[in-house]
Order: sequence, then C-alpha cells, then structure tokens
Amino acid sequence: MELQMIEWDKSDRGFTYGSFFDKNGHKCSIQSSSIASEAAIWLGTTDPKVTIYRKGSGWSNVTLPTDGELHITGRMHLSQEAVQELLPFLQYFARTGELEAPSALEQLASQAPI
Repeated sequence: MELQMIEWDKSDRGFTYGSFFDKNGHKCSIQSSSIASEAAIWLGTTDPKVTIYRKGSGWSNVTLPTDGELHITGRMHLSQEAVQELLPFLQYFARTGELEAPSALEQLASQAPI
C-alpha cells in the first residue's frame, strides 16, 4: 500500500493547499498565501492544541473557550526568502534525521552539495 502523506486541493478562493497529519496526529496544512505584495505560504497546524509545561508536573492540556469569538492559529506565514533559508536545514534533516547548526552545515556543504 502506497502512503500518501499530503492530500492536495484548492481552497474556495482558489489557493492550492495540502492537508496532512503530524507525528502526534494533529491536522496540519501548507497553503499558498493570498498576500499580493510577495510570494508567501502558510504552514502549520490547522487545529492547534494548547499545552503548558510546569516544572515538576510535566505537560498538561489547556481548555480554551469555543464561543466562536476566539481564533487560535498554529500556522506560520513564511516568505519565499524564509523558506529558502530553512530549506537546507530541512533537507539535511530529511536525509540524516539530524538538525545541524549553520556552521556545521556550511562545513558539510563544502564537502558535498545538499
């Protein structure tokens, strides 16, 4: 069976978006932005779960009001330049499962292309 991680579609306004689930089962998306002044995308969870960490107690969920007036986002609005800057780190992680600091990546880049 072939695993399809991202399900692609178009929004009501005609913007391309992909839906997928993260490692914890939270619904996420990547979507073209409607901003007209520059190329940008939205990336992150579409249904954020708020959790807090208390030293000695660990993680706990926070219940938020659902009266329709509260909007919580877990998505980042990334410019094309921000994506270009993040991409080498994401590509390295995809290949190795490790996240490296910029200086380590620069050394690796001089040895082999990313």
